[in-house]
Amino acid sequence: MQNKEIVLISGPSGVGKKTVIESLFELTDKLKISISATTRKPRVGEVNGKDYWFMTKSGFEEKIQKNEFLEWAEVAGNYYGTPLENIDIARKEKRYLLLELDVKGGLTVMKNFNGSVISFFIVPPVFSDLKKRLMKRATESEEQIDLRLKIAKVELLFKDRYDFRIENCVPKKAAKKIFDMLGEMK
Repeated sequence: MQNKEIVLISGPSGVGKKTVIESLFELTDKLKISISATTRKPRVGEVNGKDYWFMTKSGFEEKIQKNEFLEWAEVAGNYYGTPLENIDIARKEKRYLLLELDVKGGLTVMKNFNGSVISFFIVPPVFSDLKKRLMKRATESEEQIDLRLKIAKVELLFKDRYDFRIENCVPKKAAKKIFDMLGEMK
């Protein structure tokens, strides 16, 4: 990971990014999770400042105007963004910043931090797994799930723009593949 300071993980909704990331943190302490800001409502069990910074739409838009995000996007009717301060915090702690971003945000970070990012795109074994996983969450309506699946089809078109594609059949195995590719974190 010479000259890399950002580990980027993207993939469609329902592919299991969070579970893979949790397993990755069991393998190394050299990563610093980037906590994103969002305007979506918290899911059951999510904690403000731990899972996301939950914000109002107007508060988020104010931060956009002040250029306080590394990247931001509107996804499925909600804003998501990476506060700029996350980069500085990871640098000070001498850790790699781990970003979990949608494709649009991931492409923005890869463009803006060209040469500093190692990127991974998490893919499902088969597309139908996404719908099963989203339905299992039981946090969204059928209409919201259909929207996320339409977005996922488009996002999957960009998987080859990432350094590596990791299939998530078993999250611990997917995390181990990422860990092995990161090399110097061992």
